[in-house]
Amino acid sequence: MVAMPSHIPALSPHFDEDILSLLKRVAEQDILPYFQNLKELDIETKSSATDFVTIADKGAERQLIAGLKLLLPEARFVAEENTAQFGLPEALDTGFVWTIDPLDGTRNFVKGDPHFCTMLGLLYDGMPVGAWIYKPLTSESVIARHNELPCYTDSQGCAHTRQPNPSNLANSSLHNLKGCMNAMGFDSAIRERVREKLKTLKGRFHIGSAGVEAMNIAAGSCDYLTHSKLTYWDSVPVVMVLSSLGYHVRLGPTGVRYQPGDKGVLLGAPTSEIWQQLADFVWSA
Repeated sequence: MVAMPSHIPALSPHFDEDILSLLKRVAEQDILPYFQNLKELDIETKSSATDFVTIADKGAERQLIAGLKLLLPEARFVAEENTAQFGLPEALDTGFVWTIDPLDGTRNFVKGDPHFCTMLGLLYDGMPVGAWIYKPLTSESVIARHNELPCYTDSQGCAHTRQPNPSNLANSSLHNLKGCMNAMGFDSAIRERVREKLKTLKGRFHIGSAGVEAMNIAAGSCDYLTHSKLTYWDSVPVVMVLSSLGYHVRLGPTGVRYQPGDKGVLLGAPTSEIWQQLADFVWSA
C-alpha cells in the first residue's frame, strides 16, 4: 500500500467488538435463515446468469448500513447492492468510507455450499485502515487494523494473532504450497491457457469467496491467493488482511501496488520471491 494518512481519527475502544456484534446479529437475522432455504423468488441475477443476488444479500446490506451509521455517523458507504443500483458515490478519497460486501460467495450460498462470509472495509482519505471478515456458519472472524497484526478467531472462540514466518516457505516448491486460484477473471485471450496451467499446480484449489480465502490465510491453512473482478467491497478487506500479515500483494503480472478501485487480477503471496514464482507460472506464455 502507499503511505497512509498522517493522522487517523481515534475510534471507540469497543469499535471492533461493536462491529463483530453487528455482523453476528445481521447473520442471525438476515443471512442464516435463508441458507439452504431459498425460494426461487428469493434469487435474482445481475450481470450474468451466474451473478446472483438474494434476499439475504439485500436484507443484510440494509441492516449493516443502518448499524454502521450508528457506530461512525460521519462515514459514507460503498455497498455492493446499493452500488449495483445507484453507482459509486463520489469523493471516496476523503474522510471515512465503509466498503460493504453483505454476502461474499453468493453463488456458494445459492448452491447451499458453506463457503461464504460477510466483509467490511474501512477507508480513511482513500486508504484502507481496517477490515472485518465474519463467517456466519462457524462464527470465525478476522480483524485487521493499520499497523497491527490481524486477529483470527476460530470457531471455538479462541483468538490467534498470527506472526508470519516467510523463512519457513523460502525454499518451498510452488507445488508444496496451498492456495486459491482460478482463471475466471483473466483476460479472455489467455483464460484457457491459464486454466490448463492451474490444473497442473499441486495444492491449488478454488473456494469461490475471496473473503473466506483471506480468512484461511490468516488462520494459517492457506499460503496464497488470486482475486479478480476487483471491487471496493471485496478487494479492500482482502488486501488489508494480507498486507497486515506482511504478504506481498500486487496486481499481476506487472507487480503494481493495488489501489482501491483498481481493476485486474490481484495476487497475494508470503514473500516477493514466491509472488514472482507464482506470477511467472501463471502468466508466462
